[in-house]
Amino acid sequence: MTKFQNTYTLLATGLILEVVGALLHLRMPTPAAWIMIVGGALIAISYLMSGSATRSSSVRTKRLDRMGFLSGLGYLIAGGFCLDGQVGVWILLFTIATVLGVYSIFVKDRMQKKHDEATRNHTDL
Repeated sequence: MTKFQNTYTLLATGLILEVVGALLHLRMPTPAAWIMIVGGALIAISYLMSGSATRSSSVRTKRLDRMGFLSGLGYLIAGGFCLDGQVGVWILLFTIATVLGVYSIFVKDRMQKKHDEATRNHTDL
């Protein structure tokens, strides 16, 4: 496995754990909080690995990686507040982290598609 495959696997696993933790909170709050904490840590680690793998990338890509990292930290802290029983705070942090994470994933994907298309058009000439 390459470094990029590892970061994608960590990111996907972390996001799945976040969804499972948020849904499981309705039935079992304590295990759900720990699942959310682990998911947030995996997301943050995946963005740290992604940032170190793409040192020569653009400023915008680095900014999106930082936003994704902050998203992972937001999930991790939201899990901590969920463990503490502060429902309003963890839901707010979870929502903010979700907005940051979704934005960074979609914009980074769009940038990659534009880059691939430009590269393909350049080689066709």
